Amino acid sequence: EVMIKHGQRVEINFKLDRGSWVVMADRNADPAAWGTRWRPVHFSNTFFPRTMSHSSTKTKAGLANSMQLANQASTSGVPSAPSPCNLNNKTNRADNGSKRKHHNSTENGRNISQRRGDEHRSSHDFVNVNEYESIGKVIEVAFNHQHLSPRNMSAVWHRLSRLMTASNHSPNQQQERHQYQLHDKLNTLFAYTIDELKEYGTIQLSQSAMGMAKIIKAVRFCGNGREMNCHQMFQDSLIGSDMKRKDSLFQAIASAAVPLLHQFDPQGYSNLVYACAIADAVPRFRGSTLFEHIACTITALKDLRTFKPQELSNVVWAYATAQVSHSRLFEKVADEVISYRDLRTFKPQELSNIVWAFATAHISHPRLFKQVAGEVAHRCLGSLNPQVLSNIVWAYATAKVSHPLLFDRLVGAAIARKHELSPQEVSNILWSYSASGIVESSLFAAMAPRVMTLLKHCSCQHIANIAWSYAVANVDSHGLFNKPFTNALLERMDSFNVAQFSQLYQWHIWQKEENSYTGLPLVFERRCYEVFTSLNPTISLLQRNVSSVLRSIDLVPKEEEVTQKGYSIDALVEVKGKKVGVEVDGPSHFIGRKPTGSTILKRRQVANVEGIALVSVPYWEWDELGQDLSKKQNYLRSLLGIR
Repeated sequence: EVMIKHGQRVEINFKLDRGSWVVMADRNADPAAWGTRWRPVHFSNTFFPRTMSHSSTKTKAGLANSMQLANQASTSGVPSAPSPCNLNNKTNRADNGSKRKHHNSTENGRNISQRRGDEHRSSHDFVNVNEYESIGKVIEVAFNHQHLSPRNMSAVWHRLSRLMTASNHSPNQQQERHQYQLHDKLNTLFAYTIDELKEYGTIQLSQSAMGMAKIIKAVRFCGNGREMNCHQMFQDSLIGSDMKRKDSLFQAIASAAVPLLHQFDPQGYSNLVYACAIADAVPRFRGSTLFEHIACTITALKDLRTFKPQELSNVVWAYATAQVSHSRLFEKVADEVISYRDLRTFKPQELSNIVWAFATAHISHPRLFKQVAGEVAHRCLGSLNPQVLSNIVWAYATAKVSHPLLFDRLVGAAIARKHELSPQEVSNILWSYSASGIVESSLFAAMAPRVMTLLKHCSCQHIANIAWSYAVANVDSHGLFNKPFTNALLERMDSFNVAQFSQLYQWHIWQKEENSYTGLPLVFERRCYEVFTSLNPTISLLQRNVSSVLRSIDLVPKEEEVTQKGYSIDALVEVKGKKVGVEVDGPSHFIGRKPTGSTILKRRQVANVEGIALVSVPYWEWDELGQDLSKKQNYLRSLLGIR
């Protein structure tokens, strides 16, 4: 055991069986309190930075593997936090201020007032990392600097994220040559960040979270010539093989952020949830999550006038992406958006993200969708990028909101930019029009060559959606469905899910309906048929009521009768020697008062392929009859042609 004095500091280095450890404390402090500030680290042969030890000379020890320290950020259980919806604004502001002002604990041997003095000086002393275009150089500069204040550390993560996501990023020989040392230094910075998060302000917390989240996102999609060693370095340091590092990081950020939530500004709220969403992290406390804390804080505000359009957009986008539902938050954001006299201050991307978020979260808000559609439809649509265009139509189709003018105007924009569309965007656009029951022959004709070009890049979902969309539209596919298409199906046969098998089976029926030589191979067809007929239908109260009235007029309805091709008919009756299917169509079968694509496809295929005439009982027409049995009987007689 060796003790080295540095002014008021005592540094104790000792070896254990599992590596080297270091304890730092104030020399005059009670030794019993040292354990609250000791820092376990596993050393390697690189230098221990002055930033960490604050000694006048570099100790030959570096932080090569700080997983122990990172894992300390997520405790053995799920940490507790104040009840998110019962936080008192003034009380928490006062408590937080008091805790920070009178905090008597030490930080690496220095009290908070001393540290703040260093931070003030470091804002001038720290080298501007934006000057460097190399990831390795930024890490080296940060590692070797003496004053890594929260402000400086957050700037480092921000700069690293910019370099990781830059399209022109390329490795340098220095980085490759010293890859292992660079890796150790990045681990050091990661460990130091987690250890100091409790001292971060709101701006530093949100900026650090955003920077590290963008790095994590970039690592996931790394490729296209980027340096794989760099990719692996950030993968190991920020994510870990089992995601523990990433989860520990965002749990530590959340723990530091919750006590300060009432001090965050709108951009801070937006950045924090956006960062968690793109990093696929939902930090949890006992009985709540960070998202719930933030939602309750925002909904407690009188209004959201201080939120900019981008911040409103990012907040709901983050909740939808993280699959966290909070209807009161969405309602408050929607109220703020529709309170604008006009939406010209919103960029297309922001409007797209908002309606996409509401559709994804399955939260209905007709006024919001109507106002956004009106704004988008009257803009210059030629400037919409493909992702915005596809997300908008997808949102309206998913939310089952009808706006014919919007869909009509977007057709031209989609055709004009068809060569820029990705498989996901082509799939979304075609599916959205078909699912909404809108057949635009020009759109489907224009997309067929683009689908052929992208076929080898299409996922199972893309292929199933595209095939089903053409089946609904029932338009000329211009040779799209040929041998290469069926080969693509066979290559992915074991990867389709239940819904996709059902879509492909309906496409197969369409091919037979059109007397096409193209279709599913027999083995594939049988598998699709088994899946299609295995779906157990539910009988609604409306359907039972209609069947009861059918019996009262001397008909014998067969409920949920399965046809030869596998379709299930709500009630099959015999009228004048012919089979007639009675479809009881509830709200899910319509967008407004027009049938959805699924409803259109079923009606057409049962009639054309099965030879069974179908009649529809729309829910609103039945509801208008009230409880009058005589009116209901007359309605069904008229519908079925019975006098």
